[in-house]
Amino acid sequence: MLRSGRTAPATAIHKYKLNLAVRGGPRRVHAFLEGQNDESYYSHHINTANRSIDLYFYRCRNKDGVYQTHEAIIQSGTSPENICIFFVDRDFSEFLAENRAVQREIYVTDYYAIENHLICRDLFSRVWNELVRINRVSLNAQTIIDQFESSLKFFHKRVRVVMYWELAMRRAGHKPIMSNVDLGELFYFDDAIEPYRNRAILRTLEAATKCSTPPNFGKELRQAAREVCKSQPKNATRGKFEVWFFIEFLNRVIATAHRLAQEVNGSVNIKTQIHSDNFVEINAARQPCPEGLSMFLSQHIGA
Repeated sequence: MLRSGRTAPATAIHKYKLNLAVRGGPRRVHAFLEGQNDESYYSHHINTANRSIDLYFYRCRNKDGVYQTHEAIIQSGTSPENICIFFVDRDFSEFLAENRAVQREIYVTDYYAIENHLICRDLFSRVWNELVRINRVSLNAQTIIDQFESSLKFFHKRVRVVMYWELAMRRAGHKPIMSNVDLGELFYFDDAIEPYRNRAILRTLEAATKCSTPPNFGKELRQAAREVCKSQPKNATRGKFEVWFFIEFLNRVIATAHRLAQEVNGSVNIKTQIHSDNFVEINAARQPCPEGLSMFLSQHIGA
């Protein structure tokens, strides 16, 4: 059984207390997380780990909200029949030296965000083979999948400038609104479907995030750039940025297939349209549960 709470720590705690009074099964799991995409992702893996539980979800707005909710609930006490687990994205934790205490009830993603666990060659291969149907057009699926993998690596290199700019700004105490960033305004694809940065990328970033780069900021940017470049790409790339790349690449290959199909009276059929709002919901089941998450769920809700 699945139920959802609304947003924000106070609301999450209020809903949690109300649900404690509801008669349910012998084991009830209360999962606290950041937002909607997290619910789509974790609901699949939690239900796969144990289908004999009553599952309640609570959205706490953001990472800080999850930690605040965790502190309040742990202080108030829990019971064996009401299991409370918490989920947050790693994001820039290590880079920003957040120094949060490790809590056994809190799962932190291995990569920057949950979406980073999904985006890979294997997922693209499954989406292409399961959702795209092409008739009378000869396209080598293996070549397309290889090209996706190559272009993703290229994208990781190109998007670094956005990530190290954000990191440097946050270290300086600024709060750029990264949710306003439209990567379509920062990058373009060439005919080989490889991403390139637009020249005015910094100016566009500042306008979108409503945050201006301070004067004489070169040292801070260079330091952040060195750290981001040394890091594993998935640890220093926003998950939503990888989702943007995945969808853009897929759509451009499909557009090419449509053009070729028109020339030979063929057709291209898409079983399910993928966009940023449904990406996690559609694809969570297409990738195995990360090892760290699997161990976490086994420890807390194992059948």
